Amino acid sequence: MLFLLNKSRKDCLEELRILGGDEDKAVLLVGDAVYLGLPGQAGAFENLGVDEVFADADSAAARGVALDDSVAAVGFERMARLIMDDHDQVISL
Repeated sequence: MLFLLNKSRKDCLEELRILGGDEDKAVLLVGDAVYLGLPGQAGAFENLGVDEVFADADSAAARGVALDDSVAAVGFERMARLIMDDHDQVISL
């Protein structure tokens, strides 16, 4: 299950926890949500049982965000594969 986050709202983490349950979870951060990938912020995903965290490299660069080491910066092609091929369910929060 892939969660696509485009805003840096803290309450979306609670929604992710509820909707994701015990499923395998990955997160893709785009737009302002890349702020959730900052060092000191990204650990919240591990606490929610998220297996992988990805962030749009262009969104991070445009905002001057240096991502946590646990967050993989990806380009458009990888984002498309994550959404179209790698996950059966995509939930946008």
